[in-house]
Amino acid sequence: MKIIRQMKPGLIVLLLLLIINVSKAQTFKPGFSQQKVAPIEAPTAMAQAPDGRFYICSSKGGKGFVHIVKTDGTKTLFMTLDKVYTEKEHGVVGIAFDPDFTTNKALYIFYSADLSANGDQLGDMRNKIIKVIANGDQGNFSTAQTILEMDIIKKFAINYNHDGGTMHFGPDGKLYVAVGDQDIYCKQACYDLSRNSCGCANSAGTWPQDTNTYLGKILRINKDGSAPTDNPFYEDGASEVQKRLYVIGVRNPFTMHFRLGTSELYFNDVGSSGNGKREEINKISYSLSKEGKNFGWNRGQRFPDDGTPPSIEGYSSKAGFVSPIFAYRPDSGCAISAGVFYETNSANAYPAEYRGKYFFMDFCQGYIRYLDINTKEVKDFATDLNNLSGTGGGIGSFYLEVGQDGQFYHLVRSGTSAAGLYKISGPMSPNATTDKYADKYSFSVHPNPANDNLNIHLTGLKSEPATLSITNSLSKEVLSYKVNLTPGFFDQNFDIQSLERGMYYVNLITEGNTVTKKLVVE
Repeated sequence: MKIIRQMKPGLIVLLLLLIINVSKAQTFKPGFSQQKVAPIEAPTAMAQAPDGRFYICSSKGGKGFVHIVKTDGTKTLFMTLDKVYTEKEHGVVGIAFDPDFTTNKALYIFYSADLSANGDQLGDMRNKIIKVIANGDQGNFSTAQTILEMDIIKKFAINYNHDGGTMHFGPDGKLYVAVGDQDIYCKQACYDLSRNSCGCANSAGTWPQDTNTYLGKILRINKDGSAPTDNPFYEDGASEVQKRLYVIGVRNPFTMHFRLGTSELYFNDVGSSGNGKREEINKISYSLSKEGKNFGWNRGQRFPDDGTPPSIEGYSSKAGFVSPIFAYRPDSGCAISAGVFYETNSANAYPAEYRGKYFFMDFCQGYIRYLDINTKEVKDFATDLNNLSGTGGGIGSFYLEVGQDGQFYHLVRSGTSAAGLYKISGPMSPNATTDKYADKYSFSVHPNPANDNLNIHLTGLKSEPATLSITNSLSKEVLSYKVNLTPGFFDQNFDIQSLERGMYYVNLITEGNTVTKKLVVE
């Protein structure tokens, strides 16, 4: 992401205006407001655990940190990482929970390793993905397992940024990893990855188009870091790098999001500056072929204004390149820093008009907007988020997430006390306790919280088979029971002793209909 460090033309002026102009107030849709949950110095990424707590990464002074933050603001230091390269946009930049986290306690962290002898930020760096096993509220960096090491980035390649770093597990159980192009410039304007030297042997410098490097790609890997054999670039004779590639031709895919209940992955690619450049929302799915997974970016060449391949941003009619589903000009923002669909099973859901909309955030302008992906209509949700409590110190917001409580949470990156985790509270939907089939059943679960046994009460309207499915916060089914409903009152006990402590959803599924209730297991 090009935030804070390497500025576009005019961006320095824009950020100064954000800092100086404290008179503009934050604005939200009627009924919504923002509250600070907890301070976090120099935050970089976050993910919500199955039990509802946020794990928030931060980086400073050659070290990385992972904090556990409850929604009531209680904060615990989970882990400290040593010898982390924290210059520019590097540090601990991604975190993801294993789909089986409630049982195996595994989580994955993407960070920039400082390769200098003494951790003094004067040597080279390389991005790594490590697997950490949580022991209660503690993680041990010294016992972490490295599952993937990526390109070594030489110190002489000045001005490099764009780590990407966001990671998510897909419905297929594979780990998807976004890797930026590093925004590498050498003094001679070219950088040869094959020789790890700055010269002109590879003057084109087309790293996002080069399948021999991880730079400017989205990877798809197994939990152990190996390559799934059904990856699009996996074939006889392919290198280990090529086998792990899923998407090529991206610039800085800073955040991404799997749409609930689908195989659709949306990623937000931060754009460059200049005429014809765009901030992008992109969509990919499992069905795309190798030829359909190139999004056209090339950081190695100077960019002609007509977007001649392979340096394409925004929509393209060029054969072989995938266009975004939505893009906007840099003059209406400078860096798309988050994007998620608002979809939740929470009883505290926002009103129905927001369901299924794609909410995206711009770092410099400090706004949240929402997109109807069918009509492409865009509306404002919040503006002037950078003006925090009149401090003028909130440089930018990023990493928007839908909490298990149905509310939005996001991070603020700042050099002042404004930095931290924020919550956007909103009005509840009148029918938030169930979905649109709420009038079919009177449905409740007892006790709640529960531990060993769960009792289901409902009033059925007709005789029909049904499934009682219990899913965790990652939408993975953990228990399932077949039941036969009859007209009138229905009451049945279910054994839930196998469930770990955390947040779950009880889903009553009949033909074409689903009713959902939230369940806490203690």
